[in-house]
Formats: sequence, C-alpha cells, structure tokens
Amino acid sequence: MNPGHPLTTGVRGEIYLGNFACSIYRIANGYITLFANSCDASDPIFKGKYGNFSIFGLATDPKGALYVADADNGLIHKITPAGTESAIAGNGSRGCDGDGGLATDAALGSAWSVAVDSNGVVYASCETNTIRRITPDGRISTLVTLPSEVSAIGSLTCDLSGNVYAVVANGTNSTEDVYRVSPDGVAVPLARSLFPIVYQPDYPVRGWWKALGGIAIDARGNAYVTGKSDNRIRKIDSSGTVSILAGNGEAGDVGDNGPASAAQVANPDGITIDSNGNLLFADSGSNKLRRIVLNFAPPRIEWVAGGGSPLTFRDGPGNTAFFDGSGGIARDKLGNLYVADAGNNRIRKIAPDGTVSTVAGNGYRGFAGDGQLATAASLNHPVGVAVDSKGNLWIADSGNRRIRKVTPDGRISTEAGSGVCASPPPACGQTFSGQVPALSASLDSPGMIAVDPQDNIYFWHEAGLYYPYAGHLLKLTNGSLSPAWEGSVSGMAFDAAGNLYVATSSGIQKVDRNGVATVFANIGGNAANRNIAFDGEGNLYANGDQGIQKVSGAGALIENVFFWGFGSDFVIDPAGVAYGTQFNRVFKYLPAAAARLSIVSGNNQSGAAGVLLPQPLLVSVVDAGGKPLSGVPVQFTVASGSAFMAAYPNAIGGRPKQVTLSVLSSAGTAQVSVTLDGPGPVVVAASVTGLPPVTFTLAGLACTASLSPTEIAVPSAGAYGSVAVTANLAGCPWGAGSNATWVTITGVANGTVSYMVTPNTGAARSGTLTIAGITVTVSQAAGAPGPLVYPYVANVGSGAWITIYGFNLVPVTRAWSASDIVGNQLPTSLDGVSVRIHGRLVYLSYISPSQINALLPVDDTVGPVDLQVFGPNGSSQPVTVQKVALAPSWFLLDPHPNELGRHVAAALPDGTYVAPVGWFGNAAVSRPAIPGETVELFATGLGPTNPPYPDGQTLTQAYPLANPVTVAIGSQMNLPIQFAGLVAPGLYQINLTVPRLPPGDQSICLAVNGVHEAYCVFLPIGR
Repeated sequence: MNPGHPLTTGVRGEIYLGNFACSIYRIANGYITLFANSCDASDPIFKGKYGNFSIFGLATDPKGALYVADADNGLIHKITPAGTESAIAGNGSRGCDGDGGLATDAALGSAWSVAVDSNGVVYASCETNTIRRITPDGRISTLVTLPSEVSAIGSLTCDLSGNVYAVVANGTNSTEDVYRVSPDGVAVPLARSLFPIVYQPDYPVRGWWKALGGIAIDARGNAYVTGKSDNRIRKIDSSGTVSILAGNGEAGDVGDNGPASAAQVANPDGITIDSNGNLLFADSGSNKLRRIVLNFAPPRIEWVAGGGSPLTFRDGPGNTAFFDGSGGIARDKLGNLYVADAGNNRIRKIAPDGTVSTVAGNGYRGFAGDGQLATAASLNHPVGVAVDSKGNLWIADSGNRRIRKVTPDGRISTEAGSGVCASPPPACGQTFSGQVPALSASLDSPGMIAVDPQDNIYFWHEAGLYYPYAGHLLKLTNGSLSPAWEGSVSGMAFDAAGNLYVATSSGIQKVDRNGVATVFANIGGNAANRNIAFDGEGNLYANGDQGIQKVSGAGALIENVFFWGFGSDFVIDPAGVAYGTQFNRVFKYLPAAAARLSIVSGNNQSGAAGVLLPQPLLVSVVDAGGKPLSGVPVQFTVASGSAFMAAYPNAIGGRPKQVTLSVLSSAGTAQVSVTLDGPGPVVVAASVTGLPPVTFTLAGLACTASLSPTEIAVPSAGAYGSVAVTANLAGCPWGAGSNATWVTITGVANGTVSYMVTPNTGAARSGTLTIAGITVTVSQAAGAPGPLVYPYVANVGSGAWITIYGFNLVPVTRAWSASDIVGNQLPTSLDGVSVRIHGRLVYLSYISPSQINALLPVDDTVGPVDLQVFGPNGSSQPVTVQKVALAPSWFLLDPHPNELGRHVAAALPDGTYVAPVGWFGNAAVSRPAIPGETVELFATGLGPTNPPYPDGQTLTQAYPLANPVTVAIGSQMNLPIQFAGLVAPGLYQINLTVPRLPPGDQSICLAVNGVHEAYCVFLPIGR
C-alpha cells in the first residue's frame, strides 16, 4: 500500500488515506479497503461526475462524515457515513469570492486542504494564502488572508478551542511556517522556518504543495508537523517551542517498536491523532502507516499497516480495472494483451473485449509456486512479458532475478536464474562470455524480454553494473544462456526473418542472425528510444523524441504516426493500432491522421495586470471525424506582449513563457492558465507538430478602485467599522494599512476592510488608512471615553449565562450580594449599570471595567439581536449577537498556571472537585474521577425545564430538563444520565456514572436536543 499524503481518522477509529491517484482507502477492524475512487466512472460514491481529480486533503466531522479537498476541480466534497457524496463548497472557478453567500456558489480556486472543528464548521484553503470558513448551514466566509509571503497552504487542522492551524510555504525564504488562527480570524505565526523546502518545478500545479508536510493537534494544544524534506516529525508546544519528536534524519523505516526519536522515517506526510490520543502518520517513502504512542517515555514508534504495494489492484471490465506500475506489454495470436503489473506483483491479461484478469501472481511479493498454477505463485516486481508461438507466457521476474514461464494450461516454472547474487550489491549479476546452464546463472534485475521466430528467449540483464550504462542481452535456448548483445539497450524487437533490433541512445541497431550489427535508423536524442516494436507488415515503430515514429524502407523513411509515446512498453496490432503502458494504465492509440487543432474557450479576454485570467486558454485536438485524440503534445507560447503561463489550475511560483502539455482527457483538450504582466495586448499561440497553429488575443487593463467612506469620525469610546472597496476589474490586487497605532486593520476580505479604533483618553487625534492606494482620514474625539463592548462571537441562549468583555464598561468592580436580591428576584441593575439584549434587561451577577457576567431572561427570540451596556460611564455602542434557542456550554474550572487543558466544572457527591490532584493548591481538595463513581457536571444554556422554572428568581427546588441531554466521555457515547436539571439560576447539573476508560484527561462533550456545545473539554480519569 502507499499511505502517502492526506490522512485522517473517523469518530469510530477508522482511518482514511488519500493519494494523488484520486483514491481514498479505509482501514477499519484490521482490513484495508478501497473506499472511493473518482478515476472510476462507475465508483458508487463519486460516479466520475466531477472528472478525475487528485485528493489532497481529508477531514472528518463529529458525526463521522468525510470531507475531501478536490484541488483539481476547486471543490470540497462531503461523504456521509452512508456513502452519499455531495459537493458542499466551490464552483470550480479561480479566486476566493462569494463571502456571505452559499458555499456551493463561491470560488475556492485550488482547494488543497480541509479541516473540520468540533461544531462541524469546515475550513478550506483557497488559492495561495486564504482560509475560508463554511458553516453547517452552507454559508461561506473568509476566516483570514495570511501574509503575502505565504505562497501555499499545505495542511489545515483544528484544536478543541476552535483555533485553526495551517502549515504553509514561505515563498520568501523557501521554508515551512506554522500559523495559528483564532476563531475571530487573528493569525499568529506559531513556528517560523520550520523546515527547508524546495519548490519542485516538475510539478507545475503542485510544486510548493508537494514539499509541504501535515499537521495534527493533540488535546493539550501541542502541534505535530511532518518534515518531508529532512525526514523528521517535530513537536511545537503552545508557546512555539520546537523539538524533534521522531526521525533521526535518515530516510528509512528502521526502528519500529523503539524510541521514535532514534527511528528512521521516510518522507513523512499526512498526520493525525487517533481515538486513543496516539499520533498516526503516513510514512510515504516506506509505503507504511506508522504510529507514535505519545504516553510512552520516550514516545515509541510502531508499524500499523502497509509496507507493500499500493492498493491499486482490481480485475474486471477495463474501465474499472486498476494497475500499479504497469511495465512490459505483449500480444498473442488471438489478440490478448499481457501486461507486467510490477507494483501488484502480477501478470494481467486484457482480452479483446477489454476484460482484465490475472494470469500469474497472487499479489504477494516473493518467490514461490513453481510447478503450480501461476495464479497461486508469488512474483517479485515483474517488469517484462513476451509470448512465444506455442502460447507460453515468458516473464522477466526482476525482483527474483529469474526468467519464468507460464504454459497454456496455467502452470508456472523457472527457466533461467538461480536467484542468488554472484557478488555483494550492487554488483549482483555475472558477466557472460559463453554458454552457461540457465538455472545456475546469477542474474540481476532481468527486464525487457522478447521472443524470436524460433522461440528463443532474449532478455536484458544488468551484468552487475548500474543500468542503463552497461549490461547484456542474453539468449535462452534449450536450458542454456549465452550473450546476444553487450552495451546499453533500451528496447528490442525481432523481424519476421529473426533479425534482432536494439534501441540505444544513438539510434537503432540491426543485428543479423550471424551477429553482425549495422545502423538501421538514426533516431537519436538521449534515452528517449525507450522501446521498439514491429507491426504485421514489417514496419518498425520506435518511441522517439517526437512520439512514436514509424521506420520503414530499410530505415530510410521516418514519419510521425502517434503524437505521444508510452512510458514503459508498447505493441502494434495488425491494424496499426498501438497499445502501451503509462501512468498505471494501458492506452489504446489510433494513428493520428487528419487531426485538427481548434480553440474551445478563453479567447478575447481582458484582465488586470498580475491577476490570473478568469478563464483558462482551452484547445481541442480531434481527428477528421471529430473524435477527440488523446496523447497529443500541445505547446502554448506567449508570442507577443507580456504574460506568463502555467498548467491549469495555476502553478505557484515560476513565470514560464512556454508550456507544453499532453492531451490525455477523454474530451481531447488541453488548457493553460495565463497571468498578464501589464496593460496592453497579448498574443498566445497554441501549436501541435504538423497542424496549423491557433492564437488567443488577450488584453491587459489597469486597475482602479473607489472607497466608501473616505472620512471616518469616531467617538472617544472607540469603534469597530469597515470600508467598502470597489475595483473596476475582478481580482485586482490591493492592500490596506494604517499609519496610526490606535487604528488597527482587523480583516481584509471580499472587498471589505475591517478596522478597530481604540478608546481615546487624551486630546482629539487623527490618522489615516491607506487602502488600494487611497487615503482614508480617521478622526477621533477627545474626552473621557464611554464604554466600548468588544464584538461577541459566540451564540447566546435563552436563560443562559454569558460574559461580556469590553473597555471602560463601568467605573466599579463587584459581584452581586444578598442585598441585591430583593425577595427572590434577581437584580437587573448593579450600581446604576444595566444591560439590554433585544431591548430586554438581563440579570447581572458581576460588573467590572472590562467584564460583565449576565443571565439572559427566557423568551422565544432567535436570530441577530442588539446588546448594549448602560451606566455611569455612558451608553456603549450596540453590538450584534446571535441569539439561539439552545446554547449548551460547560462551566469550566479556573485554569491552573501549569496546565493548557480546559477542564469541566465537576464534583463528587462529597464535595471533592474532579480535577488533577493539587489543582487548587491548599484551597480545595481535588482528584480525578474513578470509573464507576457518580460525578456531578455543571453547564448552562440547556434550555427549558419541565415544569418551567420561575424566570429571574432564585430557586427553591431542582427543575428537570424538558429536552434530552447527551454526554460523551472519551470513546464512550450517549452515556446513561441519572439526573439533568436546573439547580440554580442559569446553572444546570448533570449526574452520571463514570464509564470504564484509561486514566488521564478524557474529552467530554455535551449536547441537548441534538445541539452540541461550542467545544469539548476534559474530565480527568483516575484508577
């Protein structure tokens, strides 16, 4: 298996792994299964409706749904536990627009990564440095736009407090940074220059992304980041202190069951926390899924799964079959194709009707099974196949250093090779100077294999030297081996007369039956002549620099017949149709005759300088009958004007003026993204060898912008506000800054700049904002400031306690006392201070200049409402809050100075606090709860009781809850509740028995009538 890249765990402990081949694998109950495959049009989940896409990010929500970041299509998919798929965000367009609307109508650009918090809020990266937020009701907004030095966001995750963490590429110094973003969108760098990374130009779309690792957060807020470049995993605590958790810097998989810091890891990528609090990571360089047990001292590394071939095997109809590392291909007299599926350690057969079956190999890497049915035998990375005139199938079993044969009745045998190295690696195979017994010969990595008209077998063997610099072609006849050719060979074939043709870097050599060699054709150019083959009419085809070329007339005539060659091997059938292996697939290509190149879309566009054009430049290549042709290289060139291009979707980094792409899609199309460098006309030409070119005419426009307002007057109390920016062109780049320390830019998103002005305690003052190059004047009045209420981000619930924060709210600090409660009525005013929400007075228990604690009255109002403070310092500005029917939330213990965790307020029946020992010092007794004990948990916002409690009054009895409440502790869900009800104004108590769980802090989660609290916290469990 290849567990590389995205990795996440589900609510039931299942593990999901993704790879670039558009597949998702699931590990559960010790079994590995293919969960979804977007490459397969018949896949029951994706059904191919979005086209093939690569899976770059995975995440799960608290209800077990899986989310997929589909970078190729600019979508976020949701897969329910029942297997139903839907796209919940993105419309496939570039850019990051659509804030405030439905997420499915918004542009997500290249959505590389995805995360989900404990409330089911989804976070997705957008383009190079933006993180978007999708709420459960399907609305989208921008959480944060990171600094311009961020050139790619590789991974996202969330902690229990709703913070979002991002692993990013710092394009300025080519390193990884880690940012922590608070729920209100404030981003701070948690760690800088974590790993050196190298932009990979061989991956024009994903160059930065492929260099970035993954990130996971444990229950205490520690971050763990994988270093793909230096083979290490690092731990970052909440203060930003970085230490090495795993990996000694050497690439490998040595060290399982020992200390993680001393072990080898290889290109570690995706990483997550499992249900037991251990760290899982995809060790993609060793094809392993590995685990780090964090509560060991020191942390211990273990093997979980993998270590073998990728999970890309399936027989059946051709459009549903999977190959891995497909290599050699051969054809028999009946038209059956045989493919060496090296990664799956099998030989596959493709019947003329397209059905794929296995004819040799059981999938396990090794050597076994001679004399038995070939399908029960073990192979080791077979790379070459050939079929003789009697129907025998010959296999170059490279990893076993053997040549093996499968008879027409399906039996397998070894015909050459002892399987033993002649000397220490890398010099394994012997050098042949004469005839030797085939079964005792020492072979090294036998590769390509062919059969001459007399059924003699020829194969390549490295002869103890590094391929392809030297080696031998060996001839197998009647149980003996002899040399047939010495030197570098990349392909071989026989004509009907038995002459041998070998492809080398300098051309094609013809070797007659007497061993005399002559130059047959000068098809040169590095080692591009990977393979050669004959058709039924004696014409030779060579995979050269220009694709597959036809060589006839004794080598004198060379013509292009296929625009694109194959990566591994190919054969030509009697009708001149080519079948070849490449990209883990088997392709069928017809001769590319009478093709034409035409523009599909993207012509006559206008755009701003420095901004990606909204449409890619799209061309198609079809034959004379209009049928799409795949495998055709199309070259896009900036013929005039100033612009640069990249393969679509847009690459990060680099400014190429010329891009060559291969048409591989079923639509026969190729496309590039274009960014204009300045105003003025631009012409881009698209060309295909042998066809008339087409040209795109583009126009660059200058950006302008207008602001509203351009003058801002602020009272002495300070204010929050925004400036609207209207640009003449979509995507125009603009920035925002402040020249005054008392005016802070708090957000830039969707054409709006948000700001905050701090309270003024001195003389009148003025400052400026600079937005899109335009000056905005900010003036603030002098005088004693009135109260300023900070924005309230949490939901507020009927009958629930809330905390209001701000500046200069009231002149005194005090809590309510017995004298404030008249009769049994709770106070709505303390020392002349009152608070109104939606026009109604609320009950006050504590006031101070920076904080007010208030209890909301009972009413049915829901939706946005105003909150305002009144008192001796004046009236505050109204602040909009979101009122809901239910807002469940745990009461929390006061934090301990040495602890990062948030612990639920809980007690035992005897009054002992449930907390780590010594949590309160000498002030109170505390200890963890023991499984089997009853604990009392305290919360607010749980809603109505039955019978209803007296609103705004002290209580003389407990009132049971009207709605069902559920509590989960650790892995134990829906625990039995002994009691749940209101015991004091706004204070609810829940009694339950502690389930059997391992000792330590266990997460505790709360919901009432299906509404979950904002975040889970912790309950300490003892023995």
